[in-house]
Amino acid sequence: MVKQDRHAFGTLLSNNIELSEALKYPITTVPLSLTTAENQLRQGGKSIFRNFIIDESDSVRILPPAKVR
Repeated sequence: MVKQDRHAFGTLLSNNIELSEALKYPITTVPLSLTTAENQLRQGGKSIFRNFIIDESDSVRILPPAKVR
């Protein structure tokens, strides 16, 4: 984590960006709008629904009928 912070501040200083302006925004590896409180990526409604459908579906558990020759 310290290495990422040091790299971020080095980039700010090397590009002559005003620190007071830069520190108005969080310096994180993932945007805060996409994370949970546990620093995991947040799942949207579509992915939650997809996971529910996969878990509740019988299509994965049922094998297709064998070919008749």
